[in-house]
Amino acid sequence: MKIVEYCEEYFEAFKKISYEWLLANNLLEKEDEVLLQNPSSFIKRGGRIYMLCFQESCVGTVSVEQVEPGCFEILKLGVLEKYRGRGFGKLLIAHALASAKSQGAKCVILHSNSKLQTAIELYESLGFQKISFTQGRYLTSDVKMELKFI
Repeated sequence: MKIVEYCEEYFEAFKKISYEWLLANNLLEKEDEVLLQNPSSFIKRGGRIYMLCFQESCVGTVSVEQVEPGCFEILKLGVLEKYRGRGFGKLLIAHALASAKSQGAKCVILHSNSKLQTAIELYESLGFQKISFTQGRYLTSDVKMELKFI
């Protein structure tokens, strides 16, 4: 198992992982397509995408980007359904947090949906706390969480 930075060879895996959970939870929206159809543009703007590879396949992904000085946002955490329950999501989030911290993050936020209870529990287990909800770029989000680095 290894976590690597996204490159074009992972394009199809990145889309497959993300579409699987978005479609299964009826959460796919126009804003998702911006990232999923053109991850290179996201990266050119300073975002980072990480892929978790296991047994010669990419089975998970997470993205992170700076949204304002000292504050980063985690986006598109996903693990293929048949690989869930193995701690891969936790490894991906930990990697994204380390990446943000190494870039000077003082806090990390994320927007989610209350349907994704397992993900919300994962975020809470890593120290994220629910904060006052403000609409982010995703219309289907209804939960906002934050982790502050001390």
